[in-house]
Amino acid sequence: MQADVFSDLKTDSNRLSVWRIEDDLTNLDHVLTALAANCDRLSNVDYVLLGSDVVTDLSILMEQTQGGALDQSVNQWHIDLDIGTAGKLMDLANEIYARPDTRHRKMEKDLKGLLVSAVAEGRIDSAKLKDNLRKQVEKLLGPAGN
Repeated sequence: MQADVFSDLKTDSNRLSVWRIEDDLTNLDHVLTALAANCDRLSNVDYVLLGSDVVTDLSILMEQTQGGALDQSVNQWHIDLDIGTAGKLMDLANEIYARPDTRHRKMEKDLKGLLVSAVAEGRIDSAKLKDNLRKQVEKLLGPAGN
């Protein structure tokens, strides 16, 4: 396992911020778009789809909390995992590593279209995007979107 995996599993007060994705994946693009909207610029987004049973089996507590995404519609799907110890974080990393079929990537080109749509539909306010990302989105929207 690469040591860099821990940078993607960054905790705050022993809690790991995650998002609940519906079994039919209907909210996946909305969540990924909201996550991309918090970045400085568009790039590929790597993510893991892991069943709640895996988390429960590791004795990690899940708490539904209000997310802080720019797309308010996705904040209802936010969950904090109460990791508690470095050992549990390592156990979670090992579970992810042992299940390569859970790791996925959304390509930058796909996120561009999703983010432009989210801004055009009013789900994300482009004025709240970080400067570099806002400029990227405004360029993609063109004169009609300004």
